[in-house]
Amino acid sequence: MYRMQVYDEHTTGMHWQRQKVGAEHYREALRAAAASHQGSSSPAKAAVDIMARTSGGSVLVEGDRPSGRMEVAVAIGTDPAITFSAIVPAPPDVEEYLIAGFLRQKPVELVKCETVDLESPQLPKLF
Repeated sequence: MYRMQVYDEHTTGMHWQRQKVGAEHYREALRAAAASHQGSSSPAKAAVDIMARTSGGSVLVEGDRPSGRMEVAVAIGTDPAITFSAIVPAPPDVEEYLIAGFLRQKPVELVKCETVDLESPQLPKLF
């Protein structure tokens, strides 16, 4: 579960803390982009790893930055078990959908997103 800020009709910003999984996904995207541009041992790739371990948080060393955007899927209005499982302090290798399925006593159904190549929980029908 991450905080989001709506900037306009089509744009939001997402906040994640550097120790959370979302931030690690972002760092992986930066590492992959750096590796594809400069090889697997590039300074930019090493800078991403330093960024993750230091108090600098989101500061990268000077130099080229990987470009592009990271695809995300946002589900608003999910089943309460899914919402709860997103904030449970479970180990990183325990899938949140597994916890939600246990609480619901049935699997979480995922559906393909319309705008990105990801899946998200099927939202409940309101009417």
